[in-house]
Amino acid sequence: MNTVKKYLIIVLICLAGISVAAQQNSTVNDIALSIWIPDNIDGLTVAAKQNLHNKLAQIASKNGIYAAPIASPCVLTANVIVLDKHITPDIPAKYFYELEITFYIGNAIEGKSFASYSVKVKGAGNNDTKAYMNALQNIKTDNPAYQSFLEQGKLRMVEYFNNQCDIIIKEAEMFVATQQYQKALYVLSTIPNGCTACWERALNVRNELFYKKINTECQPLLLLATNIWNGGQDYNAAMKASYILSGINPSSQCFGDAQTLVEKIGERMKELDQREWNYMNKKLDAKISLQKELINAYRDVAVAWAENQPQTYIISESYRIFW
Repeated sequence: MNTVKKYLIIVLICLAGISVAAQQNSTVNDIALSIWIPDNIDGLTVAAKQNLHNKLAQIASKNGIYAAPIASPCVLTANVIVLDKHITPDIPAKYFYELEITFYIGNAIEGKSFASYSVKVKGAGNNDTKAYMNALQNIKTDNPAYQSFLEQGKLRMVEYFNNQCDIIIKEAEMFVATQQYQKALYVLSTIPNGCTACWERALNVRNELFYKKINTECQPLLLLATNIWNGGQDYNAAMKASYILSGINPSSQCFGDAQTLVEKIGERMKELDQREWNYMNKKLDAKISLQKELINAYRDVAVAWAENQPQTYIISESYRIFW
């Protein structure tokens, strides 16, 4: 954009602004959010939790938000604070609630709140539970302010992940160096695909570490299968070796060696029982075919790791949530 013509500079700046705005709109529209309600909200029964979840789902749907996978750290969540609660002296007594509902968009992993919006609702009922539920029912899902809140949150989320991209990728690479491949894939999977610049960089790293993972796993499996087969060279050894070989990914470096071992087993099994070997080979082919469909299933690996990890999330200093 180096030029001595002031007019041309202004035109170029305007065009760049239009381009960036278009890219941001496209990026923001691609952000998906997990709708999630924490368990530690005071007074929130199972039914009330489902009610609040439904309200969030309606708000998201009416504003063009699509649901992210459950493991996504990008959440649309809410907290409930009781502002007032009283019971009338009448017979029968009447219960009244005034609640403050604060909606949050945040990164649940880092405890970052990107945007928040609060509403107050009132409810009444013949008992405590009905009054609380009635207040939640009075949350309006067509409030025009929701759109601004959601757009602001998603924009800040994109900025956050793009700014933190180097740190996230370095953290993943650190886990790769110690062969913690599932954890590395999980770290990379926290980047929303709407954060285009960072997501594309992470995709390259995911590809690289996925192949490192399957290549690291391949040799021990091949060695084990080879030892089992060499130690027996009978039907039982063929079954055990074939089962182990079926765990070798077709895209791994030693898959060719695995196929060679399969052929050796096949030659021996033809001498013993042609029918049995064909059956085993078909099972192996079926497993390999299935694996081909799963080569790019990075998220499945990440989720498998995340589901077994205790995690604490903080959306704001005064609001701790546990997932």
